[in-house]
Amino acid sequence: MVESAFARGLVAADSESIRTQVALWDDMKLWKLLWRKVRDSVQDEDLIREELNEKVEWLGQFSDSQIRVMLLTRAADHLDLDLPSQLTAGELDDLGGKIEEGAVGLLKENDSDFEGETTAEMAQHVMIGLFEDLAEKFEEQDEEVQQEIVDAIMEEIESMPEKQRERLREELDADELSRDAIRRAVATGALGAAFGAVVQMAGFSAYMAAVKALAAIAGMVGIGLPFGMYATLTSVIAFLANPLFMVPALLGGGWLLTSYTNTRMRNNLLPVVVTQSTVQASIGEYSDGRLSSLLETYNSTAEEYRTARDEEEVESYRRLEDKFEGISSVYA
Repeated sequence: MVESAFARGLVAADSESIRTQVALWDDMKLWKLLWRKVRDSVQDEDLIREELNEKVEWLGQFSDSQIRVMLLTRAADHLDLDLPSQLTAGELDDLGGKIEEGAVGLLKENDSDFEGETTAEMAQHVMIGLFEDLAEKFEEQDEEVQQEIVDAIMEEIESMPEKQRERLREELDADELSRDAIRRAVATGALGAAFGAVVQMAGFSAYMAAVKALAAIAGMVGIGLPFGMYATLTSVIAFLANPLFMVPALLGGGWLLTSYTNTRMRNNLLPVVVTQSTVQASIGEYSDGRLSSLLETYNSTAEEYRTARDEEEVESYRRLEDKFEGISSVYA
């Protein structure tokens, strides 16, 4: 039985979402992203998003189970977790739990506002940040789009259990959950904190309404991306905009700064990736067939890698190391 939210989400994630996460992870390299950001500043285009979409399309050549294994090995490698030579459902569950624990630790280390200890608390914190980002974009929209955003959020709120809606109303200090009250909450950024309080009361299931609302309105505010990319790109761009990293890098920070910054970016990225996987665990399509396919792909890949190492087929095992970052830990 797989109980880890990350592991279940890895199995349940849809094709586009899981490819988006791998594409973002692989593109977390300082100079590549800075160059795109500089070009964005002189062109009326979002080159970061455009090139990430191209990478997602390129990853379409691999099967879903291969993509799932890619994300698993990357997350484990970043946290210096050993990979088993043969993966079972129980070992996947254990590894998923360790990845969740590591992501929570990274968020605590890098975000002074986060004091939680659990995956659910991490998801709640990420959600609040996304709604704060939405508040900034909301004011940029015309009246028609603003109304569509409010309608989309209202639709999800109306699907919530009565007890959760009442707690949301109390947190917003509103007489009723009217469209005017929701509009004010979106514009001020208060809606994220209110949803967060509902999650704290009702558990992780309450997170789904907020996630579905964000996914529904992403395109309306000019994001044009699935929720997974929206969440992660928001985190990455905020990090890159920090002059403490951008200015030294552009002036020539050298190898140590580059290596340090690449690690920092992925440290900031992993909690969002794990959050997205936990969301997929609740709204995706988990099945024993998908789980079996993931395990089979992992085990055949690990065996292929060990054979290539034993027979000193350098080109073969290097290719696997590039494709499944972190797979080298199965050879011990």
